[in-house]
Amino acid sequence: DQVLDAGSYQLEVLFTPLNPKNYNTITKTITLNIDKLETKYTAPKAIDGLVYNNTNQALIIPGGTTSGMMYYKVNDGNWSLNLPLVKDAGTYTVYYKVIADKNYKDIEEQSITVKIEKTNITIKADNLSIEQYTSLPNLTYQIEGLLKEDAIEVNPTLKVNIENSNTFGNYEIVISDASSINYNITYINGTLTINEHLVCLGGSATCTTKAVCSICLQEYGTLEDHLYIDYKYNNDATTEKDGTVTAKCENCDAIHTKTLENTKIIITPQEEKTPTSLGLGILIGFISTSAVVVGLYFFLFKKKLNK
Repeated sequence: DQVLDAGSYQLEVLFTPLNPKNYNTITKTITLNIDKLETKYTAPKAIDGLVYNNTNQALIIPGGTTSGMMYYKVNDGNWSLNLPLVKDAGTYTVYYKVIADKNYKDIEEQSITVKIEKTNITIKADNLSIEQYTSLPNLTYQIEGLLKEDAIEVNPTLKVNIENSNTFGNYEIVISDASSINYNITYINGTLTINEHLVCLGGSATCTTKAVCSICLQEYGTLEDHLYIDYKYNNDATTEKDGTVTAKCENCDAIHTKTLENTKIIITPQEEKTPTSLGLGILIGFISTSAVVVGLYFFLFKKKLNK
């Protein structure tokens, strides 16, 4: 019998003597081992110079064999016939092995190390300008070199070492603390310029207080005139002069009196009385009063006599 495949075989061998009268026939079982052949293969090679580009990249140049199948896995991943692809920057261990055909020996697990380098970006704080005494602005930044439709995991913090904008000048905006697994980050600080406040605006002045600037909250400008609205007539017109009206300022205790034109009292000719007519009227009044008094006296005297 002929055996083709590698393996362990049991062969039964019969020894027959030439002289069976004097010799026994012997049967023996023999174990036949056919070893597997060594597997020939080409090991995969790491791809050098890989840089993060926001796409899946092959880590290796694949290996091969004609005596089976080569399997791959990355780090603690699962074994697969597919070529390993990775997106993020980092250092990876690529494992490979060969599951050989039945007549060839398997290639035990081996590994190679592959690295995807981070790409470079610059995060730059925006230069900002505001007017003195206004609110501090929101600090902003720009990222240069970030790949399309990509983002960093931790955004940067921006700080400027002032609490308010009361003092004009230039102040450094410090940017830091961003984080990304795929990018090397370079920072460029910015400048916050606080321009001197020169022109006050807003507010309303009165006769007692100046206008208060809506920006610096300080008084500016001049006082306004008194505000007189509710004038009241003083009932003081005569035949010699016009009457007056008086009002109190709406914003303080100031008083203002002014002449009310065309209010002088005018007596028409029909109302005038001569001195003779006036004296006659007084005399008639006196006589009438005396008559009443005398009448009352006689009335009382007569009543007393009757008693």
